[in-house]
Amino acid sequence: MPVRCPDTVNTVVVLEIEGKPDVSVPPDILADSEIFVDTLFVTIKTDRERVEVRYSLNGSPPTLSSPIAVHPVALSQTTMVMARCFREGKPVSPVASRNFSKVEPAAPAKKTADGEGIEAWYYEGDWNAIPDFERMKPLRKETVKAIVDLEGNQMENYGMLFDGLIRIPRTGVYTFWISSDDGSQLLVNGRIIADNDSLHGMLEKKGQCALSEGLHTIGVRFFEKTGSDELKVFIEGSGLARQEIPGTMLFH
Repeated sequence: MPVRCPDTVNTVVVLEIEGKPDVSVPPDILADSEIFVDTLFVTIKTDRERVEVRYSLNGSPPTLSSPIAVHPVALSQTTMVMARCFREGKPVSPVASRNFSKVEPAAPAKKTADGEGIEAWYYEGDWNAIPDFERMKPLRKETVKAIVDLEGNQMENYGMLFDGLIRIPRTGVYTFWISSDDGSQLLVNGRIIADNDSLHGMLEKKGQCALSEGLHTIGVRFFEKTGSDELKVFIEGSGLARQEIPGTMLFH
């Protein structure tokens, strides 16, 4: 395979390499999440040819006596997974490592749902970042079916605060995404899970948390300065495919 390498006098040096290049890269350590509640399956693989991928779970780099990564590895406790490629009894790649943590899912909120829908407060103001809405007087308040930008694409210099409950169908790790133009934050159980603050075009941020089955508090802060405006919130996890949070999961 010819490789062209420009030198300092603008000539081209062509190197002929026979066969497929064998680049020394570490294996990939793949999993749905870096946190888990019960058991997590980790896949270890490489695209390199004629190598064995060996792994360790004891915090030390893999050796020739370490197991070969053929099937997904089941983790049941907090573990550092390390992996390396070997060929003919010798290591031929750097060591890859990744930490996975077993966590306790957050307990349900000690609140009851009064009905479907989430409460939304509407504010007006000129901001470059999310203000402290809790210390401000809203222009209006209403109960809405979904966490979305209620003003469409016509209004400027306004903000919204959503506050309510989300019903988690089963215990597990959940991923949340928040997409917005301009800034936004997503909170679950009072903790910021995805921070998408500041002035920007449509941008998405995500975060994960472990939740027990039942009701949990959820909140969204959003502001729009000028230009286009949009807000969307998604959820995925424990058998739930990625989707915008439906109104059937939201309560006040």
